[in-house]
Amino acid sequence: MIQGITEQDIEKAESTNKDVENANSSRKPKMNMLIHIGAESPKFQRKGEGSCSIFKIPQSLKKNHQKGYEPEIVSIGPYDHGKEHLQMLEEHKHRYLKLFLGEAKDGVDTNTLGRKILQMETAIRNSYSEKLVVIKPEFLKMMLLDGCFILMLSHQNDRILTTPWILSTIRSDLLLLENQVPLILLNTLLKESNISKNVNLETLAFKFFNLSVAEKTKSQNFEAEHLLDLIRKNFINGTSQSPEKAPSNSHYDDSRLILSANRLRLQGIKFKASTNVPRRSSREETILDIKLNGNELHIYSVLLNCVAFEQLSTKCFNNIASYVVFMGCLMNDEADATYLSEKGIIQNYVGNGSDVSQFFKFICKDVAFDMSNSYLKEEFEGINNYTSNRWNVECARFKNLHFDSPWTVLSSFAVLAAILLSILQTIFGGLSYLHHCK
Repeated sequence: MIQGITEQDIEKAESTNKDVENANSSRKPKMNMLIHIGAESPKFQRKGEGSCSIFKIPQSLKKNHQKGYEPEIVSIGPYDHGKEHLQMLEEHKHRYLKLFLGEAKDGVDTNTLGRKILQMETAIRNSYSEKLVVIKPEFLKMMLLDGCFILMLSHQNDRILTTPWILSTIRSDLLLLENQVPLILLNTLLKESNISKNVNLETLAFKFFNLSVAEKTKSQNFEAEHLLDLIRKNFINGTSQSPEKAPSNSHYDDSRLILSANRLRLQGIKFKASTNVPRRSSREETILDIKLNGNELHIYSVLLNCVAFEQLSTKCFNNIASYVVFMGCLMNDEADATYLSEKGIIQNYVGNGSDVSQFFKFICKDVAFDMSNSYLKEEFEGINNYTSNRWNVECARFKNLHFDSPWTVLSSFAVLAAILLSILQTIFGGLSYLHHCK
C-alpha cells in the first residue's frame, strides 16, 4: 500500500461507487490474492460489453513476431508487471512520482491521488480484457506510479531516461497494446497538477512521440482509449471512420486485392507522391520509421500493435489495417519497394527494398480485412476496374513497349521513320514506273 493511505480511506472512496461494486460483487477479487495474469486463454470481450480496450494479444497474432508485442525496458499496467527484465525502471517510477508531487496543485498528495484512482477503479479494471486478480492496494500503487511516470516522462527533460537509446526503446514500449493504462487515469492525474494549466494530455503525448500535429487537430478531442489509440487516431485523422465495425469472420478476399506496383505500372497506373505531405530529412526520426542498426533491421512495433488493436476491438474501424494491406499489395517484392521509393511514395533509409516489402507482407499475413468497410474501398475498386478494362491494358502495354524510356522512344521513331521512308520509296518507285510507261 502507498504510504499514507489507510483502510478507512479505501472504504470512504469505495462508498462513492458502491452500486457499481455491488453489481460486480461476484467478480470482486479477494484481498489476499496475488497478481495472476495470463494463466488462462485470452478472453475476448463479450458482445455488448464495450468498456474493454486494452487486450491481451492472442498467441495466433504473436507467434510470428513475439518481440513486436512485448516491452523491452518498462512495464506499464498489469500484464507484464513484476517481470524480472523490466525492473530497471521501477525505481525511476518512484522518483517520477516525487517529481509529479512537486508539480501538483496545493493540497494534493498521495492520499488525494490514491482516492481519485480508487473512485474509478472499476472503470480502470474494466478497460482490460483479462480478469485482473490484483489486490486493491497493489493495483492502486501500480496505477499511480505508472500514470505519474508517463506524465512526467512526457513533461520533463530527464538526462537519464532521455538519452537516445533509452528514449527510443521507451517510446516503443509505451505504444504496445498490452502495455497501456486507460486515458481516463492519465487525464485524472494531469488535472491534479499545475502542468494542466499550460498543456493538455494530447499535446504532451504528441510532443513526446515526435509527432507534428496540424493546427486543426490541436484542439480536436480524439476521445481515445489509451496512448496507442491516441497516436493511432492522430495518424488516421481526416480518413472516414465508422462508429461501429461490422463483424468480419474471414481473411481478406485475394480476388479483390490490387496488383503490385510494377504490375500496375505496366497496366497504365501512374504513381505520384502527394504534394501536401511535407517531406523530412534522413536525420528526422519518427515512431513509424523502419531502419537498420548494424546488420539488424529495427522495426518500430507501433504498426503491429495498431493493427492488433483494430483486430481485437469492436469499437474502432480498421484504418491502419487497411493501409497495411494496401501497402502490402503494392510492395510484393524488392523491385516494387524500390520503384515506390524512386517515385517518392515511400522514404526508405534502410537501403534494402526487400526488407520493406517483407515487413508489409509479414504484418498483413494474419489480418482479417473486410474491404467493404475499408476507407480505401474506392481506391481498391477504382484500380481493379481500370486494370480489368482490356483497352486500358493494351494501350498501356503499347506505350510501355514503345515509349517507356528515351531510348525506346528514339528506337520507335527510328523504326517509324524507316517504315515511312519505305512507304515513300515504294510510292515514288510506283510513280516513277508509271511515268516511264507513259
